[in-house]
Amino acid sequence: MKFVPLGLMRDRVEIQSRTLSSDSFGGQVPSWSTVATVAAKVEPLSGREAWQAQQVRPDLTHKVTIRYYAGLGPEFRFLLGSRRFSIESAIDTENRRRQHECMCKEEV
Repeated sequence: MKFVPLGLMRDRVEIQSRTLSSDSFGGQVPSWSTVATVAAKVEPLSGREAWQAQQVRPDLTHKVTIRYYAGLGPEFRFLLGSRRFSIESAIDTENRRRQHECMCKEEV
């Protein structure tokens, strides 16, 4: 893994945190709120379509690189325009708290 300069982080993504709120029936409803907007480099890695329950389901993976964000993990997601990316893993590159490399799956 190598350090990505800020000049190559040309996308602006929102980091969103999931919270649970109660609905009128006493159930838990997930909702998302933006906690930060950061510069990022979003790279597509692979894509495929699979048949599931007699429907085509696309499966897209991306690598999203951002500056270090404390506490970042799978409980967060990225929002790029109208596209949503769930975080599968967040790696602190070189363990120096300078950059996160996140393997993500695009929610379709």
